[in-house]
Amino acid sequence: MILMFGSVIDPVNSGKERKGSWEECVMECLKTWNCALVSKSSNGCIIYFMNEIKSFKKNDGGDDILAFKSDFETCLIGNPPLFGNISSSIIETNGMDFYRTEITESSENILNFNFTIHKCTKDIPKDYVSLMGYCTLYI
Repeated sequence: MILMFGSVIDPVNSGKERKGSWEECVMECLKTWNCALVSKSSNGCIIYFMNEIKSFKKNDGGDDILAFKSDFETCLIGNPPLFGNISSSIIETNGMDFYRTEITESSENILNFNFTIHKCTKDIPKDYVSLMGYCTLYI
């Protein structure tokens, strides 16, 4: 998970409010295959699932904190949150289909989500690795 200062913009809906500690919220998102992003709230967090969020904005600091999934290798090189890459993507499965979440930076400080589904295994990249390891970065 990449943890950073930022705020949700342009949500498709309001997400799902969860009570508990921030750490519990981040771990719930990490373990939930269709969780796209989690943002900190006064009572816990708001979890946004795939297709429930379009974009978020990076902030320099403050109380707004959010986290999104990233593969372990992406976290090792470059400058966060995309680590010098044009985009960051992960593929997760619900046991039947494969879902790809891609995050791209469209303008300064704005990052956008794109979600796609792969029903045929031939559409899955050959280098696909299940999201098992993770890194946590505070930026």
